[in-house]
Amino acid sequence: MLFAFIDESCRVRQDDDCVYVLAAVLLPAEKLNQIRSMMDALRYGKAPTVHWRTERGARKLLIAQAVASLECASVVAVSLHGTASRSERARRHCPLRLLPELSARQVEAVVFESRREQDAGDR
Repeated sequence: MLFAFIDESCRVRQDDDCVYVLAAVLLPAEKLNQIRSMMDALRYGKAPTVHWRTERGARKLLIAQAVASLECASVVAVSLHGTASRSERARRHCPLRLLPELSARQVEAVVFESRREQDAGDR
């Protein structure tokens, strides 16, 4: 069984197009426990997760090397939009492109990173 774990990134640029990205990493079920253990070992102190935005330079290098060592595939959907459009519109467009790509790769389970109060809109 192949899993896809999806997270977002959004860059709002005042004088240029904004960039909204949904990225999926594809992992076989038999590797999940091994990869979870590796990611847990990369957590810093009492942090509940590893998150790129909150990490410092030297740790980013360590995390990047660990992730680069994984045997996995990834699929990315990107939406460029002007500053007059909202990122939620771009978020609605990205799954329309991403999910068929995952289906074509025989992904059987998709897990979106929680956005807590916005999860209902994602469903």
